Amino acid sequence: MGSRAGLALVCAALLAVLAPDAAAAPPRYSGHSHFGHPERLRPDLHRIVSRHYALRRGATRLRLRSLQIKRYDSAGHLLSSHYYRPTRAGKRGKLWLSWTYRYDKAGRTVRSVYRELERGRRDLRRHRYDLDARGRVARCTTTAAKVSYIDEITYEPSGAYTVRSGRRYSGSRAPAFDGFERYNARGLRTRHCNSGSCQLIERDAHGNITRVRVHPKRSFGGRPGHHFYRIYTTRLDSSGRPIEVTTGGSRRVLRRNARGDVVEEQRYIGKRREARVVSRYHYR
Repeated sequence: MGSRAGLALVCAALLAVLAPDAAAAPPRYSGHSHFGHPERLRPDLHRIVSRHYALRRGATRLRLRSLQIKRYDSAGHLLSSHYYRPTRAGKRGKLWLSWTYRYDKAGRTVRSVYRELERGRRDLRRHRYDLDARGRVARCTTTAAKVSYIDEITYEPSGAYTVRSGRRYSGSRAPAFDGFERYNARGLRTRHCNSGSCQLIERDAHGNITRVRVHPKRSFGGRPGHHFYRIYTTRLDSSGRPIEVTTGGSRRVLRRNARGDVVEEQRYIGKRREARVVSRYHYR
């Protein structure tokens, strides 16, 4: 969650928590993404243990590169995500990266801490919310050491909403807005624009991405850019969930358990397998 996009998702995907009309409210989300979707709240989850395998440069076999442990509270909010460098014996090993989160009574993220232990880096961010007359989040301010990130939310009668994003540095009065994202009534992103380009995201009836139209504002040499498409070909299971996603020369193959959770993801470039993630779910 160290990126600007991740911060916007913390604010934007949590908007449904305070929606006053339950019938019109989109599903409740945790504010974290999973395969391009906001991650739904999972009160049934206690923790997820994932092993990440990848190719080293010049190697032909996948090797275990990291172990990730995600923990959830009883309401289904993500409490922490820790990455470990495993030992040769396959044990947990040394803690490498960590994210921790705190929430208010309404389920909104109010504090997030990113740590990079090997470099001694610690990034504390606090999240504040301003509500509109209907009790919906109208503005989210994320404060870091030298900069504040601002997200302003505009709602539509259909339930869709737009998030305008900017930042304000220490010493400046007004934020500089440089992009926006649009979400449908289900909380799924349909457009993303920044200072360099706009992306229009098309989805199927299940919410899976089918095509992204990219509009660069400038190409090489400063001339107006020409749009292009990224096509996503998705194979679904009987419940409409992705089990294989192909775009360009890359492909992801997913295996799910009886609850629909992804227990294995394999990533290919052409025919070459580049990475593999194996996850074990611990339910309450």
